[in-house]
Parts: sequence; structure tokens; C-alpha cells
Amino acid sequence: MRKSIVIAIAALLTVGLIAAPASAARGGENGSPIVVDAIRADGDVFATILQKALPYNGNNASYDQLFLVPGQEPVAEAAPGNSDYNGGRWLPTPVEWVSTPYLLTSWADVHAAAMAGDIIVSDPITEAAFLCPLIPNH
Repeated sequence: MRKSIVIAIAALLTVGLIAAPASAARGGENGSPIVVDAIRADGDVFATILQKALPYNGNNASYDQLFLVPGQEPVAEAAPGNSDYNGGRWLPTPVEWVSTPYLLTSWADVHAAAMAGDIIVSDPITEAAFLCPLIPNH
């Protein structure tokens, strides 16, 4: 199960890399590595630059969770401007719907959905940690 989740994360990142040239005109100069409308956080949609895998250092506080919500963009635990934002160091965290899906746009939404019993949030996948800073779209 865990191996299939890691493979799914790798596929998500690969799709983002493939989509980057198509969205470059909206993200910057032609050929820009910026992928727009990639990750939701604090009720907004952020662009990103997909970087690389990041070895897990054993300290969850050095990373933010990136909630992998089926059927929509991932949702970040923190974003630029938050005092607890870790600069785009992510621990992918699988989410499973147990009710009719609806849009989640922030950590508060993810938390509320979990408390309502609408989703199940799994443990972060530390072996799939990666670097991917958020960039405001505006």
C-alpha cells in the first residue's frame, strides 16, 4: 500500500513537470519551470517550482504536510507569509474521502473535514519528502 502511494506521488510530480511548459506562459517566460495553479493553501491557489526529493531528517517540524486530496490539487499545511511555513519542504500526506467529496482549500478545511468524519488523513510518508516552494500566482 505504502509503495503504491509513493509511486502515485512520483506520478503527480512527473505530471507537474510535464505540464510546466504548457503553463509557462502564465507562470513566466517561455520555458519557465513555474507550474501555476498547482497547490492550494490558505484559501488560495499557488504556483510552484518542482525541485527534487529531499532526504527526511527525522524532524517533522522541519517540513509541512502536503495533503494529497483525491480529485483536486494538493492542499498545503502552510504557505508563504505563515510563520510556520518551512520554505516548501513537504511530507506528502494521503487523504481518503469517506463522504461525498467537496473542495478543500486550506489546512483549516482539511482539519474540519477530518473532524467531521468526511475524510481520513493518513500518516505523512516520510520516505517521499520533497522540496517544492510555493509562489503566489498574483
